[in-house]
Amino acid sequence: MKWLRTFLVLLLFGTTLFAADWPSIGGNAQRDGWSRGEKRLSKETAAAIKFLYAFKAGDAKGGQAGLTTPVVLSNIITYKGFKQLVSVGRRDNSVVSIDADLGALFFDTHLTTSEPPAKVKASPACPGGMTANLAFPGNSLAPGRFGGPSVNRVGRVARSKPAPMHFSFALPIYAISDDGTLHSITQLSGLATSAPVKFLPPMARASGLNINEDRVFVATVGNCHGNPNGIYAVDPAAGTVVSFLTGGSGATGAGGTAMGTDGVVYAQIASGHGEVAGDYNDSLLSLSPDKLTVQDYFTPPGAAAKVDAADVSGVTPTVFGLEQKDWVVTAGHDGRIYILDADSLGGADHHTPAFRSDEIVAPVSSSKGDGFRGNFATYLDDQGVRWLFVSVRGPVTANFPAQNGDAPTGSILAFKITFDHGKPALTPAWRSRDMVSPAAPAITNGLVLGLSTGEPAKSKKGGPAILYVLDAGTGKELYVGDKAKAYSTGGLAVANAQIYFTTHDGTLYAYGIPIER
Repeated sequence: MKWLRTFLVLLLFGTTLFAADWPSIGGNAQRDGWSRGEKRLSKETAAAIKFLYAFKAGDAKGGQAGLTTPVVLSNIITYKGFKQLVSVGRRDNSVVSIDADLGALFFDTHLTTSEPPAKVKASPACPGGMTANLAFPGNSLAPGRFGGPSVNRVGRVARSKPAPMHFSFALPIYAISDDGTLHSITQLSGLATSAPVKFLPPMARASGLNINEDRVFVATVGNCHGNPNGIYAVDPAAGTVVSFLTGGSGATGAGGTAMGTDGVVYAQIASGHGEVAGDYNDSLLSLSPDKLTVQDYFTPPGAAAKVDAADVSGVTPTVFGLEQKDWVVTAGHDGRIYILDADSLGGADHHTPAFRSDEIVAPVSSSKGDGFRGNFATYLDDQGVRWLFVSVRGPVTANFPAQNGDAPTGSILAFKITFDHGKPALTPAWRSRDMVSPAAPAITNGLVLGLSTGEPAKSKKGGPAILYVLDAGTGKELYVGDKAKAYSTGGLAVANAQIYFTTHDGTLYAYGIPIER
């Protein structure tokens, strides 16, 4: 009975006692990279950050060691007491959950799957196995699990009903296996909460699993094994699937889709053709969440990007709310950043953005691999200034007031977003030190977290992943984590004073402020 009384007290006051989650790529459905609920990590405590542990979640046999970007659920009520769990998907169609404080295995669940239609050869574009990140309902502000905002409504009036209430003892985690089925398992034990739901064509490469209210979204990329690229959505309870095919490349960036605060779905398509928008050229589409029909679009003016259907480069758009309006931030292969009014993405001609930057990086084709990558990170600092952070590969052509050394290989760029009579503008602030293929940044309490993912040893830029903790105002290094032994193919997760990433050899790395015992 004592345990039950404790549980009821914590449930009653959960909105203040529970720490932040990180339930998907970018920390939430808007892909904004902001860990709002984080309390301990800050510029004042950065000196206390340490390497915590490396957990081997898989071996490299058969190329099946690849792990997805981690997700984190804080303070779940388990049969072992309160736990913080960090979970990853493994290429062999398994979900692995680790006790985040102890660095010990909590469960390792191999998903039940059907046999592939035929033996297929893996390639970099179509690696096979589980390729999409895991995801669960919620955002980087834990009170959303208890009936609070489930999407980014900071500073904005909601235009849709809040998501259904989710309690931490019943929260499902979603995963997509390579046979195209969606699995729902409980984070208490790794056991299935319901039967798998047929979702995607078998052997399609899934990217950017996302959740908004009672629907699960994912993109397919690479035209793998003859499957066309597109956006898919399913209601797991009803099993009803809808899709939007791009007629060309898949949604750009690892996040796949971003959700507006009103539930509208945003995706950027580098090349292809649609009935509404015509020929795509890094076109930003808004799609209805129920049927995935095109509601509006923006296509940058100018020559089309030279991108083929197998390309997965570029960025996933980021959404943030301001008063009555959503703003969408994206970037193209033309080397520019765009800020779009969600109520009219490209104006009457669909080619006029609210803001178009000067060239920031040189225009690139997918074959070179340079340019904007991942998703953005954006937040409001203590003075009410809206910041934007973006990862780029290759050199930068724009000038930045603060430059932290030469950065010919890659870097994180910082901008300030300002509004003058409702019109947005973007001002360069600083450029980070050199990084190899930096992952999408994350932001919390005046800290920018950057991951130099490294590359295979045979590459000219070969080397392991390195974590950088930077001052959000200047880009100066506050901490460098260099314990990884291999390069990374995923991104960062930040929650409850800990920072996580995975590496190609099947290892999860944890850095942060040690817990008090």
